Amino acid sequence: MRGELHVPTPQARRTAELLSANGIPQHEIAKLLRIAPHTLRKHYRAELARGSIRASAQVGGEPFQDRDRHRSRRDHGLHFLAQMPRGMA
Repeated sequence: MRGELHVPTPQARRTAELLSANGIPQHEIAKLLRIAPHTLRKHYRAELARGSIRASAQVGGEPFQDRDRHRSRRDHGLHFLAQMPRGMA
């Protein structure tokens, strides 16, 4: 490893991003790619950042999806009540 020039491949870039998005620590990603952690950070900074953002979006997006699903159900119910003749609701 020491003294060898590392040239990232498209497959290695995809792997780094995917593993980062799944919460795998950087030192583990570096082991898998057979490079030092500082080499990972140097050559794959953008992929690690995108993976981190994707992970945050997946975790953070779930409550919003649930909220929107419940809102649409609630709105559908209100729409139904608005259609009913007076005195029945």
